[in-house]
Formats: sequence, C-alpha cells, structure tokens
Amino acid sequence: MTVTIKTAAHKVEPKPDQPSADETKRKKDRSPNYPAITFADALEETKKVWEQDQKHPMSLAVVAKHLGYKSTNNGAFIPVLSALKKYGVLVAATGGEVRVSDDAAAIFLLPPDAPERKALIKKLALLPPIFGKVLEKFPGAQLPSDQNLRAKLRLDFNFASDEAADTMIRTLRASITIAGLDQEGAQAENGGAINGTEEPSMTPAPEIVQTINRTSTQASAGPAGSPAAHMENRRWELAPGVVAALSISGRLSKKGIEKLKKYIDVLATEAAIAWEDEEEAI
Repeated sequence: MTVTIKTAAHKVEPKPDQPSADETKRKKDRSPNYPAITFADALEETKKVWEQDQKHPMSLAVVAKHLGYKSTNNGAFIPVLSALKKYGVLVAATGGEVRVSDDAAAIFLLPPDAPERKALIKKLALLPPIFGKVLEKFPGAQLPSDQNLRAKLRLDFNFASDEAADTMIRTLRASITIAGLDQEGAQAENGGAINGTEEPSMTPAPEIVQTINRTSTQASAGPAGSPAAHMENRRWELAPGVVAALSISGRLSKKGIEKLKKYIDVLATEAAIAWEDEEEAI
C-alpha cells in the first residue's frame, strides 16, 4: 500500500507598507544625484554634439553616436548623459529628444574673453543641485580636506560609498575652480589682499575650459618702459615625443601653487575621459 502525504507551504505575504529586501538595498546603495564627470569634461563632450547638430533636437541614440558610443546601452554613456543634463548643457526637446542648450551654444559662439561667456561658464558649472546644497555648508566655497569632506558627504548627504563621495569631491572642486569661487573666497577671507598687498593675478579659472580649443593665452605686457616682469619657464619630458612646458609670469605664491594643482587635476580628468573613449573605440 502506498501512502502519499501532501503538505502545503505557508506563504508569508509582505505587509503593504513594508518594502522588500531588494528595495531596501537599492535605497541604501543609492547616492544623491551628482555629476560623474567635471564641467570641463561635460563641455568637451557637448562640443562634439554641437559640431554635428548644433541645437537641432536629436534622439539619445544619435547623441551616443556623436560621443563615440555604439548604443545607449553602453554602461559608460549613461553617467555621461546624466552629467550633461545636470550641468544644463544638454536639455530636453519635444518627443523625448534632447538638444544642446542655449547657454552651451553661447559658450561655443562667444569670444573666449567675453564677460557673458565667463558668466555662463560659472552658472552652468555650479548648476547641479547637489553642489549648491553642499556649498551652503561652506561659506566662500572654502572646502575642508578631502578626508573630512568625504565623511560629511557620507554622514550628512547619504552618499552610499567612498567612491561616490570621491567622485563628487573631484567634480565639485573642479567646478569651484572653473567658476572662480576659490579665488573669491580667498579674497573675502583675506580682505582682498595678502600681507597688505594684492595677490598676483593668475589666469582666470574659466579659461581652463579653453583646453577644449587647445589654445593658450599670453600674459599681457606691462606699460611701456616698465621693467620686465619675472618670467620662469619649465619643461619636462613625460614620454618619448611628449613634453610638458610651463611658463609663469610674476611672483608665484603658495596659493598660486595650490590653484595650479587644481588646474592639473582638471587636465588629468580630461585625459582620463579621452583614454576611455579610445579604449571603447578599439
């Protein structure tokens, strides 16, 4: 004789207001919306789109092609697209399409030294909402050390990882430099002068974006008959056939060195993006 015993599994239904484990994990791992690339990188990418379609509306697939991605499903394209929107250089158009923004178009068309262009660069570089929220905590855009700021981003702004916080710090510092807020904050902190004398003027931060056109600027000459300003030139061979040249006019202060380091950081970020594009093209 065969005896068959059937058992019914007891199914526990989740409470209506109780999120599932997966939902809880996703919320825990999600950082605030922040741009994954610097403003200089975003403007560089936008110029590729501008050169192909100006302000004509286009699909995301076309944008991906202009930026060198095979499709919108490319994992590297999504954060770049998101950053372009956060900086306001790419805006929504009708029918789910997007286009280069009026402000970005003006940056590409205006002369490099136009005050309107510099104002637009400052406006867009600081446009991501998370930048404004963080800067509210630090008057004059005088940020603490990276280690200190990382902890504050994790604790006060709910960044999910050190990696996310570090990317936020890098892009925020780059925007502060491009917008010139670090110079404004330093002048306010020191009453506009250091030891009773004006700090030597460095190249305006917005001119960093001129790396897009791969051009350089020259220091303006002093009044006729005045003594020649101190000029220091340095050259370093980085690799066979690759030479870095640096020309400094005037007295270089400690704060000037710190600003120069930030400019190098922006250059390094641009190079990293170029390397990623080259790797994907292979």
